[in-house]
Amino acid sequence: MTSRLRLAMVLHLLKWRGTESGLLSFCEEKRSSLLVQPAFWPKILNEEIFKCLQQTYGESYETFMLSKLVPVAGNLCETGLGLTQDSTQKIIEDVDVIIHSAANTNFQERYDSAIEINTLGPNHVMDLAKQCKKLKLFLQVSTAYVNGQRQGTVLERPFRWGESITMECFETRNSISLLPVLDVEHEVHLALKSGEDSKDREAKHRMIELGLERARKHGWQDTYVFTKAMGEMLLGKARGDVPLVILRPSVIESTYNDPFPGWIEGYRTMAPIVISYGRRRISGFLFDPNSVLDVVPVDMVVNTMLAAIAKHGLDPKPNVHVYQVTSSVKNPLTFRQLCELFYEHFTGHRGWIPMGCQSKSISSSFFAQQKSSHPKFGGKMSSICTNCGDQTGTYQSFN
Repeated sequence: MTSRLRLAMVLHLLKWRGTESGLLSFCEEKRSSLLVQPAFWPKILNEEIFKCLQQTYGESYETFMLSKLVPVAGNLCETGLGLTQDSTQKIIEDVDVIIHSAANTNFQERYDSAIEINTLGPNHVMDLAKQCKKLKLFLQVSTAYVNGQRQGTVLERPFRWGESITMECFETRNSISLLPVLDVEHEVHLALKSGEDSKDREAKHRMIELGLERARKHGWQDTYVFTKAMGEMLLGKARGDVPLVILRPSVIESTYNDPFPGWIEGYRTMAPIVISYGRRRISGFLFDPNSVLDVVPVDMVVNTMLAAIAKHGLDPKPNVHVYQVTSSVKNPLTFRQLCELFYEHFTGHRGWIPMGCQSKSISSSFFAQQKSSHPKFGGKMSSICTNCGDQTGTYQSFN
């Protein structure tokens, strides 16, 4: 999720032209710093999403990029972000908006690794933000799924320190004292201490299980969303008087329109399942066909980020604002519709009919046909999602 969001955000910043009086008015001298390892800079320059800029600037493309972007080497997991003294001072003197979108999105990551990146990482960035002399706004990209097992209408509000979904959802208040209390600092200590004692292969599995156990105990479904929620709590506690916007998108997928429809970076999110279906590695889906999948195009998420910056970057009061960027209420996508789109794509490109389907209409049996072999099929789906690498070439072969 996060790498494609960063690339799309960079593109929009490079293309955006504001007014001289507006926040982030794109004057000739305005530049953006991008925390990136030096080895990845050439790869970023050659990303497909920047082709429109390559065509516009031709031979001076790289010069243009370096005039607008400042690649800064660092490490999110380190205090001070691992920046050089010169880079730190430059950021303190010049930066007016900080956008933090880095995350470990593995649902079953080691607990210590997820804590370091998703919980402590934003806090390290906030430590730097509080030193910035011109800072107008800190924008944290979270996820809509930090709402865990909440049901019904979910309000756009920040977490309170130590807020637990389990305790929130418990209706019988008489026994609330028996429920587990979420102590964020204890969770951080537990994860890091357990990680120090767990270096072998079996220990990795134990650390994964520990993360899932702690998440479910407090009302979150996996380690990723649990550690992201605690990251929000730490930001709220540590921000001081820094204005904070928390953006919570649902599943971020390919572009709707800008810079062109259908761009996606890498082989992630739904792509492994889609491609496995196209390659006939799976023949059906263990979903309720009428259930809704909440997805949002990456360019719409970026537009929301820019709108939030423009709206709150000049707020007179340093408040916290939360925006949940989702689609399921206004523009729901059911699993049946999604699989019909899969079907149309692959049959339209190859004249190929998926296993289990003899017509263009995908029936409910298409979703249910594998239920008799649920453990085996579920294991295959889990393996596909867990072990997917960045196989962009494989994806492109189906376009």
